[in-house]
Amino acid sequence: MKFGKGQGTRFTIYLPLTLAVTQTVLVRAGAKTYAIPAVMVEQVLQHRQEQLVAAYASRQTVWQDRHYPFHYLPHLLGISEAIAEQKRFSRLFTCAAAPTPSPCT
Repeated sequence: MKFGKGQGTRFTIYLPLTLAVTQTVLVRAGAKTYAIPAVMVEQVLQHRQEQLVAAYASRQTVWQDRHYPFHYLPHLLGISEAIAEQKRFSRLFTCAAAPTPSPCT
């Protein structure tokens, strides 16, 4: 960081190349926005409120005859006080299987 009187402040941030060019899918849960690596996202789905209620109740959702575990992202990240919004339609995403546990599994 460099600064000078009457000249302002200059910040230089160095990022690894992989972080600088990674494509992500931005998702919002509650008041926070998260960036999920696009290579992990298989599909973004839109569910009606009754479909979302069923997914919460069964803890799974189905896309193309495949069953996916259903989780609320903030809860996976340890934000237990977060409450899902009630909307007419909600978007959710399915994640590709990962060799190690991730927020999407």
